[in-house]
Amino acid sequence: MFDLARLQADAGDEVAFFGMDHPDNEPMPYSRHFPSYVEFRDPSMSMRIRASARMLYSSSAEAGIDAVITDFRPDVVHLHNIYHQLSPSVLRPLDRAGIPSVMTLHDYKLACPTYQFLDHGKVCEACLGGHFYHAATHRCKDGSAAASLLAAVESYAHGITRAYSPVRLFICPSRFLADKMKEAGVFPERMRLLNHFIDAGPIAPATFSRNAMTS
Repeated sequence: MFDLARLQADAGDEVAFFGMDHPDNEPMPYSRHFPSYVEFRDPSMSMRIRASARMLYSSSAEAGIDAVITDFRPDVVHLHNIYHQLSPSVLRPLDRAGIPSVMTLHDYKLACPTYQFLDHGKVCEACLGGHFYHAATHRCKDGSAAASLLAAVESYAHGITRAYSPVRLFICPSRFLADKMKEAGVFPERMRLLNHFIDAGPIAPATFSRNAMTS
C-alpha cells in the first residue's frame, strides 16, 4: 500500500490515508479522525463486545471517513482490509458523496467468514456460495463456537444488506482468487486481475560459481 502511494505521489498525485488508530501507525495528517484502536483478542468482555459490534457497523469509522473526504475531496478511494477494524461502514459516506472506490482483496473474506477456506488446517469450501452457517457448525474461527458464529453472522449481515455494493471494482492479485470470488457470486462482473508488484531495485542479482570437470 505504501509503495503504491509513493508511486502515485511521484506521478504528481496527492495521497491521504485513513485507518484505525494504532500505536504503530506512522504520523498521518488525518489521524484525529481515525476510529479508536480495538483489540479483537483482548480477554476483557467489554473489549470483546466493542470489537464484535464494530465488525457489523462502526459509527466512528463512518463519521471519521466522512470528515476526511469532506476536507480532502478525493477523486478515488483505494480500499484494503477494511473488514473488522473499520467495517464496510466506511463505504456509506463514499457512496453518498459519489466518490468511486476500488478494493484490493488480500484473502477470501467475502466468500469465507474466516478468510482462508480452511477448516482446522484442511482446505474447505463449504461456505462457498453464501452457505456461511458452516463456519459456525465447524467452529472454524479458532475452534470457538462464539467467534465462529459471530463471523458467520457478520458475513450474512453484510451479504443481505449488500454492504460492499458501493465498491466499483475489486482487484484480485491472483487468477485463482478472482475465479473463487466469481464462483462464490461476489460481484463477478466487478472482479479484475492485477498482480502485486515489487520494487526490484534493492534486490541484488544472485551470483553462482561453476566448477567444471573434464575427463
